[in-house]
Amino acid sequence: MNTIRCSIVEDLLPLYIDGALREETAQAVREHLSACPACRNEYEKLAQTLTLPSAPDLQEEDRRAFQAFRRHWKRKKLQVALLCVVLTAAVVIAGCVVYQEVEVVHDLFSPTTTVVLREAQTHGTWAPVPWEEGDRLRFEGLFAEKAVTLDANSDSAVTLRVWDDQHNLVVDELTVAPGEEVSLKTLERNTDYQVEMQTEAGFACLRFH
Repeated sequence: MNTIRCSIVEDLLPLYIDGALREETAQAVREHLSACPACRNEYEKLAQTLTLPSAPDLQEEDRRAFQAFRRHWKRKKLQVALLCVVLTAAVVIAGCVVYQEVEVVHDLFSPTTTVVLREAQTHGTWAPVPWEEGDRLRFEGLFAEKAVTLDANSDSAVTLRVWDDQHNLVVDELTVAPGEEVSLKTLERNTDYQVEMQTEAGFACLRFH
């Protein structure tokens, strides 16, 4: 190919840049570009637009994109973890407030048995505790403290002793003063116990919880 017009070279430039021309056509384009400043200028501008990044450039871009993604993902994981901690704390706090303040919920998980004694002096003898329902003490509920409290307004102390169903003495002469809470940790949950008392109180209020 001896000479080709500028208009034809301009049409061939994209294929020339991509390396898609046959060798003799590419050679003709090269010769024209070497002799034609206008087409050479057009070639240089088009080459900057159409030339793809080299493989190393692409790898570097991929690496930077991956690192940016990792940083973004780490931030997301941290945000999710912090959100989970905040939500867990909120649920625990709300549960504690409901447990302490809402009587129905408190009684569901930690039922309380209250015994009011009026003119219940035993004069040194042992007498059964007069339960309002049934004739046994039974700690139920997941969070039962297994303790007894004598109301601060009670006239005097109350002494207790506790027997199991096999008539084994499991708590012997436990004295509770007005306003005092005493542990009954040795007793089992969901087990029936018989409780006896001695007191000289005209009024006393026991709370088993």
